[in-house]
Amino acid sequence: MRDWLILPVSAPAPLDMPDIAGIVATRFHLKRPQLLGEWRYRKFAWPRHIAIWLCTLTGRWSTPQIGRYFARDHTSIIYARDHVRRAIAVGDALGASAIALARELDLPVNSESFGVPDRTTLNALRGRRRRQYLRDASAMEGSV
Repeated sequence: MRDWLILPVSAPAPLDMPDIAGIVATRFHLKRPQLLGEWRYRKFAWPRHIAIWLCTLTGRWSTPQIGRYFARDHTSIIYARDHVRRAIAVGDALGASAIALARELDLPVNSESFGVPDRTTLNALRGRRRRQYLRDASAMEGSV
């Protein structure tokens, strides 16, 4: 009689920080050293902020660990994460691209990913956008 070895079907390997940085770099037509470098140009900073936000979405690394990989201080990581959250809250096109990328990577994107809007975010919203945001926020609270 033969003994059969049954191997369990494993889930795909979780993304590491170099994987996330590489995916974001190729999406924005950058090289990884440009993404990880110290340049502050907007064309490098915004993709870097998105990569940092994606790393925080996984929940696997602390801000100091992410900071060591991106050669930044942990407070810069917090700023980058909040910057993307504000862009999403305002309804910016760059925020929409961050959400689309997170969904492509099967990362958990929910209302907690965006954070609670602070005074800066609410001040950035004007007129119809502000009213729409407040309506959406109250509808989300009612559904929870």
